[in-house]
Amino acid sequence: MRLELNRISRPAASMEPGEMLIKAGRTSGLTRGVISELRGSLKFNDVPGETFRAYEVIPVGGEKWAEPGDSGALALDRSGSWVGLVFGGDVTRGSGFVIPTDVIVRDIESRTGGKLKLP
Repeated sequence: MRLELNRISRPAASMEPGEMLIKAGRTSGLTRGVISELRGSLKFNDVPGETFRAYEVIPVGGEKWAEPGDSGALALDRSGSWVGLVFGGDVTRGSGFVIPTDVIVRDIESRTGGKLKLP
């Protein structure tokens, strides 16, 4: 399987439980997983007053979806759209957590005053 990034983002609201995601992590390599029903709200200390949704992705096919060292890996949907960034997980379950791309893009653009797009 080859990863090819087709689009930079799609709204987090369009991510659904059961949807298949793939990622290529530094430690676990290329893996597949599905978005679970578990969603959390996160708040970072350096972003006052802002909370956002994060999604748990659970492994399929007997492989771990994420392992320590995979943080920062891009999460893509089946069409190749970048939907999020891996930022942690549950080592015993092999699941990982994903920050949706629109949250990341919005943060980068607000901090830099620029506009993020693919070359």
